[in-house]
Amino acid sequence: MGRTEYQDELLIIAALVLFAREFEGAEPATAARSWELAQRRAAKHGIAPEEAVLRFDINPEEHD
Repeated sequence: MGRTEYQDELLIIAALVLFAREFEGAEPATAARSWELAQRRAAKHGIAPEEAVLRFDINPEEHD
């Protein structure tokens, strides 16, 4: 997996985490599923879901 693809994965994980937190009260089942997906994707990269935001680089192509 290239750097850009990895950054895309981090962005997806971060979005899933944000969705889970934003909709926890209004849509608990959907929020729980979003959190579960974030955990699974993050585990594939050996990180916790919350770490995705810290590792995300807005301009990955500058580092390829």
